[in-house]
Amino acid sequence: MVSLVLPGDQPAGDLGACSARDHGLGPRTTVATGEPVNFYTVAEAARRRGETALGYRITAEASEAGKSYGVHTNPKKSGMVTFVPEDKIIVIAED
Repeated sequence: MVSLVLPGDQPAGDLGACSARDHGLGPRTTVATGEPVNFYTVAEAARRRGETALGYRITAEASEAGKSYGVHTNPKKSGMVTFVPEDKIIVIAED
């Protein structure tokens, strides 16, 4: 699983203006795939890398407007989700 990393040094109002390169797409926080995990586990995995997890994106829902194109921000911490390798964790991190 690859994380979408939002730069921690960017003012909140400017996050949408960042390019994909600025977002630092690449292997960052990872969690197990194929097994149900809760967002507490995701947040802890991010914390151990000095990142803050904001949510995740389920790639299988990417074309569904009714499901926010697969983007889940501030999810219920105890809710279980099973990720696949193509899914992404959304984090804020400093490089």
